[in-house]
Amino acid sequence: MVLSRATRVLPILALTLLMAGCDLIGDVLEFGFWTILIIVGLVVLVIWLVARSLTGRRRTPPPPPPGP
Repeated sequence: MVLSRATRVLPILALTLLMAGCDLIGDVLEFGFWTILIIVGLVVLVIWLVARSLTGRRRTPPPPPPGP
């Protein structure tokens, strides 16, 4: 029963999100080229910072050199 409700609501939700995204892109294109570059740069920076914080700096030390 719950799955059938979700399958009915999911296409409507996806369509709503896609239309909102198209409207946002249309508004951004009115701002100009440099604004688009700044927004894209900020999005990439945020994604990079989130990925960096999630992975952490857990690097394993290099293996010891082979013995004689």
